[in-house]
Amino acid sequence: MLIAFLDTTALHKSYLLAGAQWDSVEHAVSQGTLRVAVADVSVEEIARQASSDAREVTKKLRAAIRDGHRFGVHLPFADIPDDAATWKATFERNLASRGITVVPHAQPLHRDVLRRDLESAAPFKSNGEGYRDTLIWLTFLAWVQRLAPEADDVIVFVSDNTTQFSADRGETLHPSLVAEVRAITDATVRLVPKRSDFVESAREHAKAGAAVRNSLSRPAISSLVEEAATVAANRLWGSEFDILGRLELEGVGVATEIVLPDVSEASIDWVEPLLDRIEATHVDTFDEVTELWSATVEAVLSVEGMVHKGDYPGLSEFVEVRDGDWNTHYMWVSFEVSVQLRYDVRVEQGDESVHAELVEATILRGSDDWLEE
Repeated sequence: MLIAFLDTTALHKSYLLAGAQWDSVEHAVSQGTLRVAVADVSVEEIARQASSDAREVTKKLRAAIRDGHRFGVHLPFADIPDDAATWKATFERNLASRGITVVPHAQPLHRDVLRRDLESAAPFKSNGEGYRDTLIWLTFLAWVQRLAPEADDVIVFVSDNTTQFSADRGETLHPSLVAEVRAITDATVRLVPKRSDFVESAREHAKAGAAVRNSLSRPAISSLVEEAATVAANRLWGSEFDILGRLELEGVGVATEIVLPDVSEASIDWVEPLLDRIEATHVDTFDEVTELWSATVEAVLSVEGMVHKGDYPGLSEFVEVRDGDWNTHYMWVSFEVSVQLRYDVRVEQGDESVHAELVEATILRGSDDWLEE
């Protein structure tokens, strides 16, 4: 069995626990191949983050509505709850629906916590930071002790806070923390910094615990998946180009070492999926009728936007001018960029309905090799 404890960082920005990753977690729990929990301290932190983010989104929404009025566009206003108590209750319901246990925080003796602080014992840092991390860690230890794992179980602590839970800021759990787990169980324990890696482990354990059944042929499903990925890629048309940058804030990985031109108000003018560069791989099956696939598709995006006339000389060989005299200060230009898009695609057998969710975007290169790689 896989036993997982989620740090606050593993839940960051996932206020509704929606999407294919959390579907996989719920499925693995239902199959009896995964036990997963989170400390109530983390629930409080997430509720506070959600409350703060909700207020910020409301401000931006009100600003967008005011801007729309200037152009005769009257957008409706959606009231987003921003009190922490409401978000805490919502988050607790979502955790319960996914089969994730909320563990009451440990109540260690004050002198024991003080000793860890003074000795800079992980996860405390030498400057005294780490009280909440220590409370979460002690809660994890108490939970594991109550579970009494078997020697062949695998325990993972999911956190990208490697500065406090790892000795080398890498993917290895701090030796002193490993020793604390070893004192209560012989099960394997490791640190998993990426939530996506934890989900993949959960999927693998679910596969090992239940036979995969299919009522549709693999080629037929693969064709549906590839079609869904292509359609989803085309939906990027008309989006603001910085959607690829915002994805990371929404829990989607964005990989790029490429420097893009300084173009303001950039939007995606058209999308050209490369049909000969689509790959589809089966990932998981839920309830014997719902299949999860991973699909990647490469595409060329044409991006248009504004460049200040004073900046144009340095970009003249990299962008195409659409309108050199848009107004007194700006020119309308465009450029092309190649991307690889990875989707989680859910296929409902029987009615063959499909739903594609973007989970990763990698910017590959720009037109004329002008981008720095």
